[in-house]
Amino acid sequence: MGVSPEARVIGVDLDDTVLWREVSTRLIGYTKNSILRRSISGKGLDDIQQLDHTPLDVSVKGPLEAVSAFFHFRRTGIPGIAEMLREEIANGVPVYGISGRRATKAWYEMAQAQLIRENIPLTGIYLTPKGSSGLESKADSIRELRVTDFYEDDRRTLLYLAKLFPHVRFN
Repeated sequence: MGVSPEARVIGVDLDDTVLWREVSTRLIGYTKNSILRRSISGKGLDDIQQLDHTPLDVSVKGPLEAVSAFFHFRRTGIPGIAEMLREEIANGVPVYGISGRRATKAWYEMAQAQLIRENIPLTGIYLTPKGSSGLESKADSIRELRVTDFYEDDRRTLLYLAKLFPHVRFN
């Protein structure tokens, strides 16, 4: 027997799950994560504090973040995903964007503008607060929103989150 739409809550990572990253950005990100990313957190769910995902009113800082924001904003929707998400929302299922992007007003507004441009009507967007890792932020968001289905493109992130949330369906 399936889960009723009222009980379902969908969470989606934005980049390479809802919005395409450019090939060069994907390669740079993969290389950076392979070399610089710390090992996956060993924290259990009880060790992850409740976070405030409210975007801070901080502008984009420095040339590297400005270049990153430029490439993020150019991303386009993955064919078929917008339609799937619109159908879920029309059926009464809340759908939240849960991203490792920084929780600042600039990044939040940029994400909103992207989603509006691509006609992807998410229920809300949760970004990563300053001082938190993307993993911990996603775990906190899944817990807070009571997500039942989560879509993520990073295999290591999926494996970590699946250990914390055995009742969630990960895609």
